[in-house]
Amino acid sequence: MKKLRQLLSIMTVVVFLIALLSAFIPVSAVQVPETLKIYVGYWGGPYAVKAEFTRDQLKRMTQYESYYTYITRVGTVKLQYAKGPTLKTILNASGIDINSIRQFDFYTVDSEAKFLSKGRSELLDTTRYYYPNLRANGYTDSNNQEWVVTDPAAAKIGAKVVPVIIATDECSTNHPAETPLPSQMTSAESFRLCSGQTDLTSVTSFESAKWIHAIYVVLSGSPPEGIKINEGDLLNLKVGSTQKLTYTLLGNDIADSEKNVTWQSSNPNIIKVDNQGRITVLAQGEAVITATTSNGKTASIKINAAIMALYKTRHL
Repeated sequence: MKKLRQLLSIMTVVVFLIALLSAFIPVSAVQVPETLKIYVGYWGGPYAVKAEFTRDQLKRMTQYESYYTYITRVGTVKLQYAKGPTLKTILNASGIDINSIRQFDFYTVDSEAKFLSKGRSELLDTTRYYYPNLRANGYTDSNNQEWVVTDPAAAKIGAKVVPVIIATDECSTNHPAETPLPSQMTSAESFRLCSGQTDLTSVTSFESAKWIHAIYVVLSGSPPEGIKINEGDLLNLKVGSTQKLTYTLLGNDIADSEKNVTWQSSNPNIIKVDNQGRITVLAQGEAVITATTSNGKTASIKINAAIMALYKTRHL
C-alpha cells in the first residue's frame, strides 16, 4: 500500500509538471507542420500520398515574394507580406497534371472546420490582386461589419496581379498604420495559403488559412469501374497474321488520365501484343491477352491459334 501511495504521488507530480510546461509552450510551436503532404484521389476518396515536402525542400523551389491584401469577416483590411512557392510549382513538383484537377481541400488546424475547399478554376484560373491603395480609399462599416470602398478607381491604382502561394515565411497586420516588412517575416504560422483578392470588397481572410498540414487534390471525373475487350472477328487466325484488339471502359465520366490501358501476353512466344493492343500470331498454340486499366481493372481474352478461335474467358 505504501508503494502504491508513492507511485500515485510520483504520477501526480509528473502530470503537474507536464501541465506547467504546456503553459509555456506557444500554440504555434505545437501546430506548425514541418512537412507538407500532397494527397491525390477522386471525389469521395480514397486518397493516396502523392508527395511530401520538407520545409527546406519547399524553400529550394522557385520562390515568389509579395504583399497581399485581404478583407476580414469584420470588414477590415489585412495586409500581409509573404514568401513561398506558388501552388502551381508545388503541383508540378508532385507530378500532378493541373488540367486534371477538380478542387483542392486544404487541411488546416487554423479553424474548427479543418478543411478549406476551393475549386481549381477559382485558385488557378481566376486573376487575383494585391491592392496597395485599398486602405486609403475605404472604411469599415461597423454596423454591417463590411468594408466600404469610397473611391473604387483610386483603390485600384497600383493593383498587382499575384499568384496563389503556400507561404513558408510571412508577416501580417490588421492595423492600418503598420506595414509588414520582409525583415519581420516568420515561419510561426506556416504553411499559409496566400491567394489575394478577386475584387475590392469580398471577404477573403478565410482563404489565408495558416498551419496547413496537407493539400488534398481532388481529380476531375472518376476512374473506370471495369474494362471489356471487344472480341471482334478474330476467328481463323493464321500464323503471321496480326489483329488490333479494342476495348470499352465501363463507368461514367471517366477521367482522361484514366483512359489508357496496358497489354500483356501470357505467352509472347506464341502470340505477342504491343502497347496499342495489336497482336501478332507467331506460332500455333495459345495465349491469354490481358488489358489492365490504370487503377488495376482487368479483362482477358484467350486466343488458341491452333484451332484459330478466340473467346473471352474472364471479365473483371
